[in-house]
Amino acid sequence: MSEVELNSPPEFIRTLPEAIANDEINRIIRSAIGEAISMENRDNYSSALEYGQTIAEKFYELLGRGAIAAHLEELAEELPPNYLGQSDVYKTALQYVDRIDYQSYAHPAVLSPLIALTGRDGGTYFVGTDKMAHFVQQSYDYYFIYRTVEENHPGLGELYARCWGLWSEGIEITDNYIIEYLVSHNLPSDPQRVQEIREDIITFMEDSDTVMYLNPNPAFVNGWVVFRWLAHNLIGTHQFGVYGLSTTGIISYSDIAVNEAGFTFYLNLISNPEDMAENFDITDYVTADWDEEILRSVFSPVVEERIEEAKGNDIKSPFVYGIEMHIAGLPWTFSLSIPLLYYMWRDLEWRCRLGTSMPLEFNKNVLASESMGYTSIDMAMRISGLNFWYLGAAFGLSGAILSDEPINGFHPIIEIGYEVMFLGWTSLRAGFMFDINDYTPFFIVGIMRMWR
Repeated sequence: MSEVELNSPPEFIRTLPEAIANDEINRIIRSAIGEAISMENRDNYSSALEYGQTIAEKFYELLGRGAIAAHLEELAEELPPNYLGQSDVYKTALQYVDRIDYQSYAHPAVLSPLIALTGRDGGTYFVGTDKMAHFVQQSYDYYFIYRTVEENHPGLGELYARCWGLWSEGIEITDNYIIEYLVSHNLPSDPQRVQEIREDIITFMEDSDTVMYLNPNPAFVNGWVVFRWLAHNLIGTHQFGVYGLSTTGIISYSDIAVNEAGFTFYLNLISNPEDMAENFDITDYVTADWDEEILRSVFSPVVEERIEEAKGNDIKSPFVYGIEMHIAGLPWTFSLSIPLLYYMWRDLEWRCRLGTSMPLEFNKNVLASESMGYTSIDMAMRISGLNFWYLGAAFGLSGAILSDEPINGFHPIIEIGYEVMFLGWTSLRAGFMFDINDYTPFFIVGIMRMWR
């Protein structure tokens, strides 16, 4: 395998794949389109458009769905080794840009394996497998917005969709961008009209149910009113920079380029599913803009700072400062802990905490001797986007450790719950704890804030 220098700093390298992946990606996508077609009978639909939209939905369910990584991305990562390259995670500065530094709630920038794709201009470009998710996942969101807006604002659906791409990456929507679109589509572009459209687009991004329900917004927005309120006002896909600046500290112009190419793909798929099942070719969509070594990303100041630290081997400790509080019922206790270590990789999290748990004053059924200090190592699996179910194991030592039966002072605890991330690195938690030693269940609610 050949090695090339990364853009910054020059001493960092990436290993490039040996084989071009176009044929493999074509095979996967054509197969999924064919499977989607096999699920439906065209005669059951009143129009070709309705049929095409259904095929697109089925295709999306096969390759596009996923809380963090779309299935197509996962399949790309499972290609034989000669199709995959890799950034050197031990030398690449972005390895050290941890979630805490983003001051937000989504997963950190993960250096995806690289695949080589040949573009329409004959060039070969090296892109992260995450671009496969953008091609079938975020691009479907473009189409969903496009279709919804066109019903009420004919001719503006594509504008709203593309503005959502900019908004979700963390790029301000300007009057000039709107004017360029209107002029290119022979639509009125007088200043008052432009201002009205811009204001409506911002309102659409911040308050529209259409945007709130886009992947990977949590499924619980359909549940309790309080959860829906949280999803709509504090978390979710609608927040500015949710796929870029606000969550990873990086604006990726390449991600936007792939989103827009995927949007075109979905329009083509809806227009003629059978032709796409036989003749789809990723080559028709790939451009040099897919390669982040060519179309450079923009880093937030805090990310740039960490890159400079990494270049100088001045890597800060992964330990963090913070506080976590929760109240547990049956019996009532109050717990306070300090998170010591936090690490996240894709859908998995590991965290270590030190703390203490004590009975509340009004609880007459629990003695002060049952107060305990505890440590815990948690592993959390994100299964619903920016918010997640988690499973943890805690080990506590109560005052009984000093008694004649010290074994009774050892408390292994299992914890499971749902955690909602919002307002920077703050979380609301609700779940259950079970003390294996005492066979005691607890219902817990809590809030946690962490600082680097």
